[in-house]
Amino acid sequence: MTTTRNDPPAGPATTGAAKDELLRQLAWLDSTVLSDALDFLGLPPGIAHLTSRWGSPRMVGVVRTVELEADTGGAPGPHIATRAIATAGAGDVLVVANGGREDVSCWGGLLSLGSIARGVVGVVADGACRDVAEAEALGFPVYARAVTPRTARGRLRERACGERVQIAGVAVDDGDLVLADDSGVVFVPRAYAAEVIARAQAIVGREAAIAADVRRGAEMAQAMHDARLAGQQYEVTAPQEGPRLPVQARLSLVPTAAVSDALDRLGLPGSLHGLGGLREGQSACGPAFTARYEPVDDSGGTVGDFLDDVPAGAVVVIDNGGSTTETVWGGIMTRIAAANGVAGTVINGVCRDTAASAAVGYSTWSAGRFMRTGKDRVRLHAVQEPVSINGVTIRPGDVVVGDDDGVVVVPVERAEEVAELAERIEAVEAAILTAVAAGSSLTQARREHGYHALQTRDSNQVTA
Repeated sequence: MTTTRNDPPAGPATTGAAKDELLRQLAWLDSTVLSDALDFLGLPPGIAHLTSRWGSPRMVGVVRTVELEADTGGAPGPHIATRAIATAGAGDVLVVANGGREDVSCWGGLLSLGSIARGVVGVVADGACRDVAEAEALGFPVYARAVTPRTARGRLRERACGERVQIAGVAVDDGDLVLADDSGVVFVPRAYAAEVIARAQAIVGREAAIAADVRRGAEMAQAMHDARLAGQQYEVTAPQEGPRLPVQARLSLVPTAAVSDALDRLGLPGSLHGLGGLREGQSACGPAFTARYEPVDDSGGTVGDFLDDVPAGAVVVIDNGGSTTETVWGGIMTRIAAANGVAGTVINGVCRDTAASAAVGYSTWSAGRFMRTGKDRVRLHAVQEPVSINGVTIRPGDVVVGDDDGVVVVPVERAEEVAELAERIEAVEAAILTAVAAGSSLTQARREHGYHALQTRDSNQVTA
């Protein structure tokens, strides 16, 4: 049955305990699953074009509406949005309707400051904003269509506060719920909040099941099951086991946190302490290609000539003894490695020319960055021999996995075992999140899904 916004039924209160519970449940979701749930119920889905003006701040709250109109002269009224801010409370989000105008700002720095003082958690403006740096310094999320320096003074005035408004063609009422994140903005009508949230929670569970199927090796066509994502009822059955994905592909599908937990559970070292990524969002997974440096002597030496021998898909692992006084990786090597299809580089030492990594999208982890060259300071001592980084031995061919949290190394002969356990850990954590989103306590969900058993070292395992 299609649901419309005409004459909606009475919805749950958006004050007190009822509001807090709705916001708690909403906070476990994201804009994509909420948009899917709204679609299923015949309600307007998420809104495009309203994006964060700084970073990717996430906000969840109760809508407080403000509608603006062109200032045609006459007696001056209150500054736009000040009445809404004065009556707003903790957990509210200001929603400013300005008809999508991008030629004049309808939100600025002083409004952000005043909002924070009232406990307002953010603003969604169907128009342009300004003073973005001030909002970022305050940590105040601002979602808007555009940015402009032009003031609203003499150009805009407040028409109404606390009434239904149109935001990008979607009717939004004072008291509705809103969630904004890196995928966009979603308004949830308060009358349907419980139904939308329940549907979204079901979608989270279905998507977690699909991800688990794929990690176990199911074909995408089998795992996706159109009915799951369309929100239809279906019977949960064990996936039909198809050909297993290669172990490297399986490890690339789980985060380093899960791989590290699996290594801990098995009593294996592998987490490379102190090495961080050069940029956010980078990842790599591949067999290790090792290189070790030593201080140069009178015979001299070279830096980086081994790169011609690194096969596509490998991860270069360089041991320079953790030295931070000279670099062993730079811009030329980055660009050549990227062009040759090398998966990434891990350095027990420092690198330079870091802008090159961002420019070509190359993944690099190191102990830091420093501009001074390693030429005539270090020389290549060995290639494709075991190296040791912070107590972890890395052999050629071991599987290296890196992401935003760092780098782990999996012994190649234990890779299947580690992958299986890491997949189980991911599945259990997804199940816990789904349970908590549906109302379970964290303690109860962890106990029911055996979380602590997966995090504890198996006493039957022998440390490698």
